[in-house]
Amino acid sequence: MPSLPVLKSLNYETKVNVIFKNETKRDIDLYWIGYDGMYVRYARNLRTDRIYNVFTFETHPWVARDSNTGAVIHFNKTCSVFIPVANEDCLPVIVPLNIPVYTLKEISVQALCRMCVSEVDNLELPEELKDKLREKRTLNCDKEYTPR
Repeated sequence: MPSLPVLKSLNYETKVNVIFKNETKRDIDLYWIGYDGMYVRYARNLRTDRIYNVFTFETHPWVARDSNTGAVIHFNKTCSVFIPVANEDCLPVIVPLNIPVYTLKEISVQALCRMCVSEVDNLELPEELKDKLREKRTLNCDKEYTPR
């Protein structure tokens, strides 16, 4: 079976001003996916109704996660990865952040994450849920963005 392509930024030719707006009741972390495919956190704990304004480029993917549980957050109510596209007027692109429809299993994992369960192995849970809990605790965030 062929492997999926690695999601990463490709070039920095076309600049885009993006305004992410948190339309959820959760705190959100925003990550840019760099040229090496590694996640770089740009915003931490973006609160409800707050915005995060960033200049980025076309071909630069972004993902959003619940700050407390690591759960996927959607862009424009439809997608878990946002890739900016410049508009003709060079106006900012406003991107709402929304909660997707989660499965019962995802809701269960989120509830356990909020309880700050540290000893996953000691829980009487199916191994599949334990694996999901471990996965949520170790998001592939390699760097923290620090403005110059």
